[in-house]
Amino acid sequence: LIGMKAFLNSSCNPGEIWTGEKLLPEIPAEVWLYPISLFILYFSIAYLDSASSKLRFNSGKLSRHTSMESLISDSPSAKDDSGPFINLNWDNEREPTTDANMANYDTTSRLLCPSRWYKLYRKILPLLLRNFFTFSLMVMMAWAVIYHSWLSFVWLVMACGIWIYHDSRQAYMLLSPLIIAYSQVLLVFQFIYGFNLTNDELPDEVATVSLKQIGLSKDSDHPAEPLTVKLLLTFFCYITIRLLMKEKKMKNFGVDSSSVQGDDNDNVTTKKNMRIHITRLLPKYWIYVVCFVLLMISIRRPVFVYNILYMAFFLVFISFVTMSFQYWKKMLFSYWVLLTAYSVFVLMIVYTFQFHNVPEIWYRWTNWPNETFQDLGLVTYTSGNLFLHLSRPISFLVVVILQMKFFHDTFLNVIINPNVTCMSATDDSDKQPKNVWYDRCCIRLKICVEHVWRILEVHFNKIIPLFIMYLAIDEVNAINFAFPVLSVLMLTFRKLYSCFCFASCVWAGVIVLAKMIFQLHILDISKIPILFPYCSDDAMNNQTILENLFQWTGFEKTDNIAFYLVNYVVFFILLALQTIIYQRQQYTRAVSKVSEPEDGIIFENCTRNDADKGLISCLKFLANYGCYKFGVELTYILITVSIAIRMDAFSLFYGLILLFSLMLQRRALANVWYMVCACFGVSILLQYGICVGLPPNLCLNYPWNFDLKLIQWLYLPDFKHRPHVSFLIADVAVFFFSICQLYAFRIERKRAVKLLVSKRPNHPVIDDNEPANWSFVTPSSDGPENELDGQRIPDFITRCSSALDVVKIVIFQYFHWLTLLAVLAAGVGGISAFTFGYLMAAFCFLWKGNDIFLTNPKGYLKQWKALVYFNVLTILMKVALQIPGCVYLSSVCSFSPSIVQFLSIACIHSGFDSRTDREEGLSPDCKVVPDQAQIFYDTVCFAFLIFQLRILNSWYFKHVVVEFKAEQVFSAR
Repeated sequence: LIGMKAFLNSSCNPGEIWTGEKLLPEIPAEVWLYPISLFILYFSIAYLDSASSKLRFNSGKLSRHTSMESLISDSPSAKDDSGPFINLNWDNEREPTTDANMANYDTTSRLLCPSRWYKLYRKILPLLLRNFFTFSLMVMMAWAVIYHSWLSFVWLVMACGIWIYHDSRQAYMLLSPLIIAYSQVLLVFQFIYGFNLTNDELPDEVATVSLKQIGLSKDSDHPAEPLTVKLLLTFFCYITIRLLMKEKKMKNFGVDSSSVQGDDNDNVTTKKNMRIHITRLLPKYWIYVVCFVLLMISIRRPVFVYNILYMAFFLVFISFVTMSFQYWKKMLFSYWVLLTAYSVFVLMIVYTFQFHNVPEIWYRWTNWPNETFQDLGLVTYTSGNLFLHLSRPISFLVVVILQMKFFHDTFLNVIINPNVTCMSATDDSDKQPKNVWYDRCCIRLKICVEHVWRILEVHFNKIIPLFIMYLAIDEVNAINFAFPVLSVLMLTFRKLYSCFCFASCVWAGVIVLAKMIFQLHILDISKIPILFPYCSDDAMNNQTILENLFQWTGFEKTDNIAFYLVNYVVFFILLALQTIIYQRQQYTRAVSKVSEPEDGIIFENCTRNDADKGLISCLKFLANYGCYKFGVELTYILITVSIAIRMDAFSLFYGLILLFSLMLQRRALANVWYMVCACFGVSILLQYGICVGLPPNLCLNYPWNFDLKLIQWLYLPDFKHRPHVSFLIADVAVFFFSICQLYAFRIERKRAVKLLVSKRPNHPVIDDNEPANWSFVTPSSDGPENELDGQRIPDFITRCSSALDVVKIVIFQYFHWLTLLAVLAAGVGGISAFTFGYLMAAFCFLWKGNDIFLTNPKGYLKQWKALVYFNVLTILMKVALQIPGCVYLSSVCSFSPSIVQFLSIACIHSGFDSRTDREEGLSPDCKVVPDQAQIFYDTVCFAFLIFQLRILNSWYFKHVVVEFKAEQVFSAR
């Protein structure tokens, strides 16, 4: 009765006396805990009996219509339901007491529970109790996973059946007697098998049937542990059933929890607000949890067939989102149903496959080898690994069912009718107390967030093709060749962007599934039929050629499938984010009832006239029309960067394109710019094809057999030394900016854009037949601006009144000095004829100073353009000199060592070794430090020169010229 049986000596030997010191180390923990648990049980029974007696005594004094507790306690059926839960005030019901008792109750509540935490408790508790049966279902599934047996399998089947039923709560209520009875039976079995009995008294097997597989196992070491765990798991079922019984009694007496009035209006308001926030947040964001868990369970290792099918579900989800959001909403519920059914099927198959003799039954039915079952995911696990492998599909099943049962309808209602929940939340927020500082911060933060969303909406369609190109460059193979093609088409034809985006999604999905299937054991490389049209018999039997062929195609075996597919997974996430961004913006505009802004515009109502009002307005204008103003210059700079990185035949071709473009005026350049874009696009595709090369199974040799360095400089394919695919990154950047500038040229022809951006064509000043000499212009008396040829340009020098004016002065008045410093740095960066030209040009411009701008504008513009042409020709010459520097350096040295020193001929190609064996035998007069042949300083100098040329052609530079003339006039007095 008191649990002290283990402390008594049942031996009949009179000389054997029990002492605590003797047996204390030998007594297990459950022997000490057993009497303590019995004492707690007796105390709980006494407390429940006392509480029920007081409740029955006080129930006669309560009115029948005053509260919900009185209705339940007065009924005959409620007398048996008395307990500690009956007095809890679950919702907002009140107990009718006197004023003194109410005062004491309020005082006690304030002392025991702070008001804020108590209100939070009162708001959250009804929601948890309403859906507490979900915890019981999770407990049933956890029981099945922890104690793997046929008796526990009943829990799993029952839980899955209740989950799938359309009204899970009602189904759980109907099956609650069966659940309690079954749990009691399992507890009794566990209690019996906890006895210290022999195999003869309590056998482990009956007629060659293992009782452990059924669920009847003995734990001789710690028999109390499984019983305690099962009691705790059963405790959740008891709580759920008591709550359901209480709700049933409430409905029998006509009491609705939603109609019960609270203690005060604040509780009702806060409870309503919390309900609104929960119903808005969970349905909107739980679907992301489902997708994340689905993705994680798809890329787990090792790869099984059911993982591949999970990945197929994920790809179908992303594909439908990308293809049509409206159709995706229609098929979403069917998708959840299929995914749930498939998850239940996988869980049942994997669970039952762990039982004894079940794998043998599968082997006899199918006659499949063991590798096939391993590929299917039917593997026998140990007890520890079984819990880990079953917890993942069970967790995913719970997550999917929560989405389907609780959040799906609300999610569709929110995205279809956004005004319902938003208006209610707005109305409630108006009733809250105001905080001026907090509201102001929230408003500014909201504005910043909206701008970020708008930036993502405008530019996210450029991130997708760029990432596709990165994916192809990071993993060069034949199946990825479609990605550069799709990327070029996406950037070039924006009207067909969605079609190419969907095509890339489908193709990436096919690649992912094919790569996962390639990891299975049933796919033997040696058994795949391969054609060898030009190979010898020895080559056809070579396993290395087969492996190289599959690597060339894009398939290889790996132990880490998640890392192997990481780029594709990121691509699918970007596709989903693209849809989320677009739908979120549409959702926000539908709520705010505003129209969609102009395509490509981030900040609305920010025109050319607003650019001179302040630094922030100027930055907004540049964010809207930056490529329109400086796209050509940025493209030129990136071309020189690509040339500096490559230093090969393609860089020489790019340099010729740059030189040809610099010779054209903006109007003529706009007419031929599409040819520039086409050249870079075709060049990217051609280079990627060169990097992929010919398939190894053809056993063909390339027709060129000359020097390896010349092959690499010409960027030709080679089996042993593949071209550097990293060069394509710079080319992609050039192509991207050239495409952006192509669209800028297209919108430049539109009259509406001209009015917004500049009120005149976006071309240099000299193209408008300006006078040969600019005269000093006095500011007009009616305003701080000068009227120059129909355009009002503010005089930022005479009237410097803002930070923007200071920035303009630094850029337009002093930037040419920084440019001359860059030219001087290019001159002192080496010792050659090219650096001498830079030094001469720098000294000439420094000698003239600001006086050069007092002459004819066309004259000094020609001088600056001549310096730009010299810079570009220098870059071209250094690239061309890589042929003698890398291939024929010995011949040039034998002919004339002075030419090598005069032109600083050295091999600086990124893929070459600057010191080869052939160069070690050269004389010291022929050796040039490779740093002197670099074009880094030339590239930096070109960037400064091209922006300085843009400044000289700017309308703002007129005020600088006027200022220089004014200084000349004042200095002459």
